[in-house]
Amino acid sequence: MTTSKNPVTVDAPVLAAAGDALRGLSFPSPPKPPIGLEMDYAVIAANEVLPHIYFAVKDVLNTAQSTLHQLGANIVTAANTYTNTDKTLGEQLSQYKFQPPAAANPAPAGTGVED
Repeated sequence: MTTSKNPVTVDAPVLAAAGDALRGLSFPSPPKPPIGLEMDYAVIAANEVLPHIYFAVKDVLNTAQSTLHQLGANIVTAANTYTNTDKTLGEQLSQYKFQPPAAANPAPAGTGVED
């Protein structure tokens, strides 16, 4: 397993924008199946089979569309959660005044460290 020295960061506004973009996408409607008016066997078979294929594709596209919208909503929720968590942690950490620990030996003059 490799480890990275780079911290993991989340750009919440960019993540939220990506989620909104996914929610805004829409698939085109499939064209309606052609209905042949001739009466040969190929046209009769096509008239019987193509509507079933059309409705199956339409159902799959509708399911994919709703799944895509839900994914976008989940991404926006995650971005909002990151933002709220960062805000909460920032508020909690701001209550503490961070100072360097007192050194056992005073720092040499000119180092900028003051007791």
